Amino acid sequence: SIQTQTEGLEQAIRVWAWLEQDVIQSLSRPIRDELGESQPALQVTDGMLALTHSGWENPLQEQRSRLQRVIYEHQDEQLVRRFWQVLDRDQDSRAKEQRFAGVTGFSVEVLGDTGWLAEWPPEATMLPGGVSAPVGTPVAARIKLSLSGLGEVTRVFELPALPLVNEVS
Repeated sequence: SIQTQTEGLEQAIRVWAWLEQDVIQSLSRPIRDELGESQPALQVTDGMLALTHSGWENPLQEQRSRLQRVIYEHQDEQLVRRFWQVLDRDQDSRAKEQRFAGVTGFSVEVLGDTGWLAEWPPEATMLPGGVSAPVGTPVAARIKLSLSGLGEVTRVFELPALPLVNEVS
């Protein structure tokens, strides 16, 4: 029906708006996960995109960072967006979730010094303890979404070349 198609299109617009906002505001701020392990500022693996971005609005003036860690994962024909109140998490940190239905496929590639890569940072650059060795700066992210009723849509986003941010959350 027309209503179903309209709802699908509105959902697709919302998904792309979130992805665009997060990706174009990404910055080089690694985090520590729940176990205290360092995680790269930008991480891409099969069906998953994790990044730190700026521009997290704070209209209630809560005591928190303006930086936000987000993870996008494809699960059960949904794109799940998770985010945390803090960048460097502890074992009690809980993610909040947003779910976008009708996503039948999700992939991300990063343009680096050697071309388009399906994983970032490249595995060879990971040192013991989750610390990454120096790698070239990622230049762009190519994101493909397969949306039920709309087919596959691919967008390429330029990644900002920002200096390392050392803000503590």
